[in-house]
Amino acid sequence: MKKVDVDLGDGNANKLDSKVVTKTDPPKDPQVANGEKPPKSQILEDDPNLKDKDLDNFKKYEDDVDASTKQKMKNDADSEVQKGKNHDSKAKALLMAMIITEANDKIDTPVSALMLELSPLKALKGVRGFGDKKNPNGTFKIVMYGSELDVKKIYTIDDGPIYRGGEEIFMSDVDIRNSVNKQGFMKKRGISLNLNKKDFWVQEKGGAFEVDYSTLPKELEIMHTKGTHYEIVPVEAGVMKMERYKELVSQIKVIKFNTIP
Repeated sequence: MKKVDVDLGDGNANKLDSKVVTKTDPPKDPQVANGEKPPKSQILEDDPNLKDKDLDNFKKYEDDVDASTKQKMKNDADSEVQKGKNHDSKAKALLMAMIITEANDKIDTPVSALMLELSPLKALKGVRGFGDKKNPNGTFKIVMYGSELDVKKIYTIDDGPIYRGGEEIFMSDVDIRNSVNKQGFMKKRGISLNLNKKDFWVQEKGGAFEVDYSTLPKELEIMHTKGTHYEIVPVEAGVMKMERYKELVSQIKVIKFNTIP
């Protein structure tokens, strides 16, 4: 696999208003808190909001990174996170996410599995979760939500095609109910897609039709939700009217074959 670079250049969106830096909570193990024994995770300093099994898993990733690379990533994470509330906690989460993502990129881990590895970091203060955004060239950008920060701009995998159940892309009553707020604007939700062409709902709706990524409008993106499930969502929530969303998704094409197994 070709070498890819970590680029954290676009992380200034949604800056925090507070200028007071909130430190992370002390470790729940008093011996670690008092410096009598080292933490399981040097980076996360055994944050009490994390489970022991998750700290053990993070330590494995941490131990695989050489000191100089780890220090560079730490410097990037510290400067990337806006100074303010929960800065320390979010910077540690971003650093660990960078390490985990880099390791999984090297072995072509599917994005859905990567999200599961990153998920425990949501326990840290100020971290709302992680997501992926499809790049035009078929790679992914991995992001951390809190004040939206790039974990890795180019994540190369061999996920293959993504499918829609049936050859028409339109909003069902369920889609409207889940995706549109009371003012008629789109949430960060949308029409379902799936990496698994044999998924029950894909087959129930008429079989798997491959989505043509090249027809995805720039105002929309494909966002991972859970497992192999994805949704076509607005790039920004709360600003796009449902009528505009319907107009845009009508431009998305599927490859004209049905792959019911």
